[in-house]
Amino acid sequence: MPALGAPLPPGAVAEPAAATGALPEPGGKEWGTAESRELWVGFLIGAGITLGLLLLLFPFKGTYVADLFLDRGWVPYVLVLFLGWAAGILILKCRRLSVERKALLVDVLPLHISETITVENVDEFLSYQATLPKKLAGSYMLRRIRRGLEHFKARESNPEVASMMNMQSEIDAGKISGSYTLVKVFLWAIPIMGFIGTVLGISTAIAGLAGGMTGTAEMSALMDQLTDVTVGLGVAFDTTLVALCMSIVLSFPASGMQKAEEDLLAEVDEYSLEHLLKRLSDAGGLSDVAGNTRALVNALAPALAENQQDLLKELRDVGQGMADGQAKQLELVERTTAAIEAQRETIERKVGAMAENLEAEAAHTLATTSERVQTSFQVLADGMKELNKVLRELDGKQVKIEKKRRWFG
Repeated sequence: MPALGAPLPPGAVAEPAAATGALPEPGGKEWGTAESRELWVGFLIGAGITLGLLLLLFPFKGTYVADLFLDRGWVPYVLVLFLGWAAGILILKCRRLSVERKALLVDVLPLHISETITVENVDEFLSYQATLPKKLAGSYMLRRIRRGLEHFKARESNPEVASMMNMQSEIDAGKISGSYTLVKVFLWAIPIMGFIGTVLGISTAIAGLAGGMTGTAEMSALMDQLTDVTVGLGVAFDTTLVALCMSIVLSFPASGMQKAEEDLLAEVDEYSLEHLLKRLSDAGGLSDVAGNTRALVNALAPALAENQQDLLKELRDVGQGMADGQAKQLELVERTTAAIEAQRETIERKVGAMAENLEAEAAHTLATTSERVQTSFQVLADGMKELNKVLRELDGKQVKIEKKRRWFG
């Protein structure tokens, strides 16, 4: 099998669309969703399957298997129709899955155009999409790549393309899940119809038993009635058996088909990541910066225009308050400077007066002390003179000092 993304083998691709530069419209319908057309086509396929199965079993009427469908009332016919309808939807999905697999083999981003995808050459890749087969235009692969290129051409941003591709993947996954809604309804309705057949069979059997026991009946007639009741109960339980078997038979292909489509979607995601997002070049993200800057300016402009007057008024108030505060501080500094200058002058005057007083007092004290010292020295000099005079007068004379006697000594 060719690798993912390789060109289709010769003869495997239908005639390409005319390379007019415009992309072809996706063909007809979205196969990933359960549209009315697909549902009714599936119904017609189911009706054909039902008719074919009943005609196939009719020659074998009388056998146990054939009687399970042909001789158990109307419920088996509805069960076969439900099963055929679900099978018709799965057949359409299987056909579409084969187309999706072929789309995976197409080289949707050829390297001969360019190894990198830029804003300048993205139109060439889009034009190449127009040359691909029309029946593949609605596939998950081509639709994903085409929308990615168109988004890149419009936005010129790798992150935005990656975000869009992620959203598209979630949308495709939701379509796949939603397309199995009716199949899941059939998986639920088939067992319910089987139980309805069981209830109808039991009701018929009980009604027949009650009718046979009225009045006086012979033993043989009563036995015939019991036989009919037993057959009725068998028919009732046979419908449940058929319904449960059909539910099991339907659940396996339905689950397998859903798993196959989910695997296909995972391969599309992987191809988009490896071959599209890695090759996109948006000039180093400058467009993102410019776009974000423009978006930021556009977002801030209305708010700034709306609040500009209030902002200017608040700024003026703040400036006026700052000017008033500065003036008050300047006035306080001037008053403080004047007070300090006055205090300095007062202190200088007081210090000068104190210095003059101390100087006068010191001079007076010094003069008084000098005068007293001079007087003392003069008295001392006079005494010395008198002493010298006395000593001169006593020169050569003897002085006798008598000690007087005291009577009460």
